[in-house]
Amino acid sequence: ASMFYPVPGLTLGGLVVEERTGEVVHRDGGNVAGLYAAGRTAGGICSNSYVSGLSLSDCIFSGRRAGAHAVEKALDTNA
Repeated sequence: ASMFYPVPGLTLGGLVVEERTGEVVHRDGGNVAGLYAAGRTAGGICSNSYVSGLSLSDCIFSGRRAGAHAVEKALDTNA
């Protein structure tokens, strides 16, 4: 039988996102429509170091931003 243990993880850097929407930016410079990154999966304030306690607020802000844009796009599509 295998033993599993929770391990805290942290990434520094992450995917490049469009600042206003949270959409992932393709390496050619265009946005990847419908693909969002939030929290530590998105490059942001702590791309080169870690500020203790900032992860939670970063996740809340960037998740809310991405969610709001996704809803806006869904409503535009269904109108």
